[in-house]
Amino acid sequence: RADGGGSQRDIFVEVDVSHHTPYPGQQIRYTFTLYQGVQITDGRLEQPDFKGFEAHEFEERPTRRTVVEGREYLVTEVAYLLVPLAPGPVTISPARLSFGLVKRQRSTGRRGSLDDFFNFGRTQVEPRLLTSEALEVEVRPLPAYTGKAAFSGLVGQFELSRQVAQTALKVGESTTVADTISGRGNIRDAQAPALDAPPAFKTYTDTPTANIEMDPRGFRGEKIFRTALVPVTVGTHRLPEIRLAYFDPTQGRYREARCDAIELAVTAGEPGTDTTVAVMASPGEGRGAEKQRVAFTGRDLLPLKEGLDVLKIPTRMGTGLFWILLLAPALAFASLGGALRLFKPAGDLRSRMRRKARRALKDAAANANGETFLNAL
Repeated sequence: RADGGGSQRDIFVEVDVSHHTPYPGQQIRYTFTLYQGVQITDGRLEQPDFKGFEAHEFEERPTRRTVVEGREYLVTEVAYLLVPLAPGPVTISPARLSFGLVKRQRSTGRRGSLDDFFNFGRTQVEPRLLTSEALEVEVRPLPAYTGKAAFSGLVGQFELSRQVAQTALKVGESTTVADTISGRGNIRDAQAPALDAPPAFKTYTDTPTANIEMDPRGFRGEKIFRTALVPVTVGTHRLPEIRLAYFDPTQGRYREARCDAIELAVTAGEPGTDTTVAVMASPGEGRGAEKQRVAFTGRDLLPLKEGLDVLKIPTRMGTGLFWILLLAPALAFASLGGALRLFKPAGDLRSRMRRKARRALKDAAANANGETFLNAL
């Protein structure tokens, strides 16, 4: 807590974190709170460097009114989402707020004097600086992990789901496997679960998509990993179960989310149809399967140009005609403007006031002294 108004506590700040002993990857909230009992201007906040954290400022800066020790204050909060990067003690450096303190200027003359009258309502701004306290945070190391599935590195609360577009396929057809990780925590760091597709499938990984937002409690949302599967062998094949091991800081232990295995039935293509699969060879596999020949199914919507006549250069525009067409809009605009100024009525109010002002200034210049000068002005 830092004061900026002496014993009267006209203005002061407080800083705090939502958790002083977090785990690496756990989301915590750092809050800078300004208590304002007087008017200030040009406030500039110099945030801490947050060394040892991944920091993100919340967009909203809520304000409210509260009473502290019998005095009403306008309260403004500036908050940051912090994610510890490694275990150990971390010091959050002080935050600094520079501002101008608005004060009403007092008269030096006797009360009720003319000087007091003219100084009424005038203000002066005094530069001030408030510095908050430094905060100590002890980042606890994650406990030893002894689970069977590989630890994903996620810290928070998460769910895992898997969806397959089609489970009954024919050789050469494709289906899509979508693995979705959703929840609250460092979900942006989520990696794709292991697919472990059988050798009877060719796999094509798509770019993951994410729908993540930051609310007052931190990051939450989902991340979707899609993979296309193309079977090349007839039979019943099995996608093994998947597990997601993550650490739940609210319970202080590791947890697992899992999805059951899925069976895919692959049959041969229709008799008499070509089921050759065109796939790109993986590194080290040699040449891939041949693609089907492209068949001519119809003509273009517009016939192709054939013959030497397509190379004929069209007739060029003459230089004189080109300049006439280029300058015609500018000449027309200038002519219109001149016509409007020529036929504009001279008796409008603005023109009359302009002429009257010029005559008054001319009379004032000709009579530098006396009542005529003042009347002309």
